[in-house]
Amino acid sequence: MESLTYKEYKEKYGGTLEEQEFYRFERQARRIINYYTYNRIKDLDKIPLEVRECMLDLIEYEVTISDNGGKDIQAETVDTHSITYATAKTDEDLTTFTRRKIVREHLLHTRLMYRGVDKWEQIHH
Repeated sequence: MESLTYKEYKEKYGGTLEEQEFYRFERQARRIINYYTYNRIKDLDKIPLEVRECMLDLIEYEVTISDNGGKDIQAETVDTHSITYATAKTDEDLTTFTRRKIVREHLLHTRLMYRGVDKWEQIHH
């Protein structure tokens, strides 16, 4: 089941990606969400709004990284505009941190990130 459809992305959220690009970034965002939710999204009959909004934010973040040549911005100065891109190690850490932060902001209180298998099964089955 798609967490966020292209039609919803374009019409409801005003997305600007072409359909092929959208699905490339949507797959990446879905993998990230599945990683942090222990693949629980696949088992849901209805995708919650929090998951769709998380997907949207992850897609936007992945597009930004892609636009920056695969690097995350470590620092940016506005006056006399200066950008410092993260180095390989810090870039990986910063990217992982930011992805997890996005997922946590949207899904932490939904119990989808709960690590306990038994309790999750009791709640949803």
